[in-house]
Amino acid sequence: MLTSDEKTKLAEIYEPILFQHPEERYDPVSPAMYMTGSGMWCNKPISSNRSTWGDCEQTPSFDFPREALIPRGQLSVNLADLDNPNVSFIGRSEESFRTFQVSNEERELFIARLSWSEGGPEVSGSISNSSENFLEVAPFQTNQPTYYVDVRDQDSIAAIPRDEGTPLPPGFDMALRSLYPNGYWLITYHFFYAYHVERLTDCEIDSEVIRAKRADEFFANNLHGSYEGDWHAITVLVPNPGVPPPAGAPTGTPPMPISPLNLTDDAFPMPEYVGFSRRARGVLVNIGANVVDSRNYTFMALKSVVGGETRFSGTHVKAFVARGTHNMYSLPGNNTAPKFDDELPFPIELVNTCILADNFEYVFAKVEEIREKIGGAIDKGRKAGISIAKILAGAAAGGLLGAAGGPIGGIVGALFGAWGGAIAAAIEGLLDPGPDSIPGQPEPAPGPKNVGDVGPILDPDSEEPSFGTVVVPTTLLEALSTELGDEATVIRSWGENFASRVIDRTDGIQPWWQPDGDHPQGYQGLWGARVSRDPFNRRSGTRIPSFEAIFINALLKDLG
Repeated sequence: MLTSDEKTKLAEIYEPILFQHPEERYDPVSPAMYMTGSGMWCNKPISSNRSTWGDCEQTPSFDFPREALIPRGQLSVNLADLDNPNVSFIGRSEESFRTFQVSNEERELFIARLSWSEGGPEVSGSISNSSENFLEVAPFQTNQPTYYVDVRDQDSIAAIPRDEGTPLPPGFDMALRSLYPNGYWLITYHFFYAYHVERLTDCEIDSEVIRAKRADEFFANNLHGSYEGDWHAITVLVPNPGVPPPAGAPTGTPPMPISPLNLTDDAFPMPEYVGFSRRARGVLVNIGANVVDSRNYTFMALKSVVGGETRFSGTHVKAFVARGTHNMYSLPGNNTAPKFDDELPFPIELVNTCILADNFEYVFAKVEEIREKIGGAIDKGRKAGISIAKILAGAAAGGLLGAAGGPIGGIVGALFGAWGGAIAAAIEGLLDPGPDSIPGQPEPAPGPKNVGDVGPILDPDSEEPSFGTVVVPTTLLEALSTELGDEATVIRSWGENFASRVIDRTDGIQPWWQPDGDHPQGYQGLWGARVSRDPFNRRSGTRIPSFEAIFINALLKDLG
């Protein structure tokens, strides 16, 4: 098990270099700082309807104003405030129950700081005051961008955080040990952005409007994919170089893991793989283990260092951050948005990424009916290298999908191309859109055909800086400042207090982190407010993704 000093050393050696877009409005900030400036709300029973938001004690109704569980300005993450009557420490127990940390299927916690562009539930109960988000909010930047880092090795990997939407295969820890008999280090740098900015395509807007009309509901005044609280990460996997086995050890005994404190800085090996986090919401639906309510999907784009798929300065990986969405890439420039991304580590077949499959019970019933009919054809097709789309086209032509009918047949087909239950759902435009718009509700403005990720890229011919904020290890600040010159708006260092940025889930120390296998206590709620008129859970806050588990799934899938 790694000591605190060993974790700190590894965090320093592999600290990343972040390149942001010159138009980026948000920096990675301290989640503790952000949380303490927020209010905490309870959503019980869980709903996008403001009638269920409050302090967990309210009866669902349309009585306003509402009181937060912890009013803004009175939330504390400092254990020293445990008995302070003027604030609420989120790690406090009330009759052995963590009121400010437990968030589950019965009660959902969320923090709100930048959302509710029209005032929020504490102001009015009228439908015009709808507690929605803006497409963008005021810049949220700092003179000291920051990260937090989780450092694991072969002895602590089994305890990584995970969730029901990110199951790990049995024996994954032993599989990693067999790949790295000398041991390894898995280092995940977490970045928290106050706001995620994302425009919707025309077909996504159409799907959302159709969904609302069919339910005879208002759709949002502001049709976009922006939300408060945006988590991202970079994970590096480093083989432990090991030390020779002791004298007299049996022949074939592998080297023993070496402590990072026993290595000089120039003796640390390069990582073998790097994972860059990306997120898609509203269209990609993670239905692993029958989870159909999250309607968001975070994945790690796995890159091989040996294969030349990454850029480094020494042992420090370079990451290029897309404007607004903060999706991370190994190379600069514009990229396809994640929901259309062909680099997904899971072989999700995107039959049509704008179809909206909202009738899950019907779809799964049809899947069971035709599974035996086309399952064999898909298995054979995969072995022959035939794409799922072609197999399904042939199956449809042969009538095998006829029982499902129309676009539902395509949705059912997509299920067979999904690994681990992940599915890209598709358009409802061919289905009955339902009644006309509710009186008084304007038609939304059309969106663009495609919305990609706009990343920073070096353009020496432009008179404007190619990069916005570039954040670098302190040891590289002078060299990279000279190298980049006027190509960066500003170059900052992460600072040298590495120990303070190492994640510590010991109860009460950093109580904002989600629990892991060794620490059952932690904040389990959403980072960002629930918002009304959000049929796809696209604009509400999200939980901290299980980045390490996502990375390991991607790695094991890549390695077969």
